Amino acid sequence: MLFAFLILGVQCTRLPEPPPVIEALVITGHNKAGELVTEPPPAEKVEEPTPEPPKPEPPPPPPEPPKPEPPKPEPPKPDPEIEKKKIEQEKIKREQEIKLQADIQRKKEEDEKKKQEELEVKRKKEEEEKKKKEEERKRIEDEKRKLEEERKQKEEEQRRLKQMMEESLSNEAKDRAEAARIGEVQKTWGQMLGEHIAQRWLRPPGLPSGLRCVAQIDILPNGEVISVKIIRGSGNAAFDASVENAIYKSSPLPLPSDPKAFQRQLQPEFTPESLDQMSR
Repeated sequence: MLFAFLILGVQCTRLPEPPPVIEALVITGHNKAGELVTEPPPAEKVEEPTPEPPKPEPPPPPPEPPKPEPPKPEPPKPDPEIEKKKIEQEKIKREQEIKLQADIQRKKEEDEKKKQEELEVKRKKEEEEKKKKEEERKRIEDEKRKLEEERKQKEEEQRRLKQMMEESLSNEAKDRAEAARIGEVQKTWGQMLGEHIAQRWLRPPGLPSGLRCVAQIDILPNGEVISVKIIRGSGNAAFDASVENAIYKSSPLPLPSDPKAFQRQLQPEFTPESLDQMSR
């Protein structure tokens, strides 16, 4: 209340009125036209009233005690139906989220499985191609090795055949040469036998010309005569008997210079003329 009275007191105090203003006309002279020129009187200074010193402000009123907060209104009780629907919606939302996450996870797993299957198919294909290449390489190597072996076998067979032919030709030539040599030795031996037997042959009297007989003589390696047989007679018993007797008398017969030329059975041919000639 005191504060209200102070305010009213200040508002009801009247300020002193200012003194009246006197207006005067001052004449200063004539202008070019000869007219009088008047100057306005100087304005009277108005003294401004001295303001009163400000009155001290009254002390602030004591703070009012805090008003107690009004009681909060109780929250409205939820409607069971609305709450039930809300729960159902939240449940549906959670189920949808779970299903969505499950679909995402399943899709991810399917993609990963498909990727792994593709990688496995690719790996198997690469392994199969690698295996085929390796098998083809081995087949080519085996084929080359077989061809090389066949070539070597053919070369070896040709070399062996050539060697056999050369050896055969060489052996045949050697055999022919040896046979020719043995033949010469036997020829010389035959002449020795003929001369040896002719020297022991006694010519029967009255032999006709043109008689021929072949005697088979079996001898031992030392030249001893073991048997004599006339295998082709001359038709003249006296001549055939004379030849047989001469052979027996000639035992042992002379041997060839080369033992290879020796024969256990001889079949020489005799004529009276050849015996006569060799006995001289």
